[in-house]
Amino acid sequence: MNYQFVDLMHYYLHACSAKDDLKRSIKKILDKYRWTSALDCSCGTGFTLLDLIKDGYRITCADGSQDMLKRFEINAASMGLDIKPLCINWLDLGKIFYRTFDLVMCRGNSLVYANVWDAEAVCNNHSVIATCVGNMFSTVRPGGILYVDIPSEEHLKSDEVKTANYRPVVVDGCTVQVNEVIWNDSTRRVRKWEVDITVNEHTYNFTRYSRHIYEDEFTDILKTTGFEDIERHNVVGERNHYSVFSARRPS
Repeated sequence: MNYQFVDLMHYYLHACSAKDDLKRSIKKILDKYRWTSALDCSCGTGFTLLDLIKDGYRITCADGSQDMLKRFEINAASMGLDIKPLCINWLDLGKIFYRTFDLVMCRGNSLVYANVWDAEAVCNNHSVIATCVGNMFSTVRPGGILYVDIPSEEHLKSDEVKTANYRPVVVDGCTVQVNEVIWNDSTRRVRKWEVDITVNEHTYNFTRYSRHIYEDEFTDILKTTGFEDIERHNVVGERNHYSVFSARRPS
């Protein structure tokens, strides 16, 4: 079968993540804050998010990729959920949802891929990330929270090649095996992510690029944008190279 990239991502996420632990951890963070309206602006295929919605959390779902959203709808339907996600670029969030949500989420290490997803580029300038964060800030109501993650400091400090070979698992009746390699280039400020994924003995591969931004640089962007009370969270079940932050918009 000739799988599309979004299908491979669906299998990849289930093969490489501790889904139940992750769901419990995210619930603890969500339940910490008082909110009635929430947006996930990087909903992707709906991994974990659909489980939260199934459990009663009311969350508006958006992503900048039509292909991801098609897979999202397939996954939602398979869980008996009728959800119509929105296709919205991060750069348009502020215009569409000005001061709309108590809680805005940008999960899955998504933000660092802004404008460099499948094309290698020198990423010394973090202005694109700052602009995206500014639009997320605009969507948050005064007193509301941004929940966001980036690659961890420990993960970025070394240019040593990092490899991971995951045990085979069964996803939707298919046997899935994932091997991945991540390269950090601290000089050019680029991360290169290479994945070989085998689904029922057929192997596929893909390469993606992301920005190399340190935690202090990112928290400076959050502060400059206007966020305060920035907190780093330990999220059990999240990938071990993610750093998760929350930040509050002043009341």
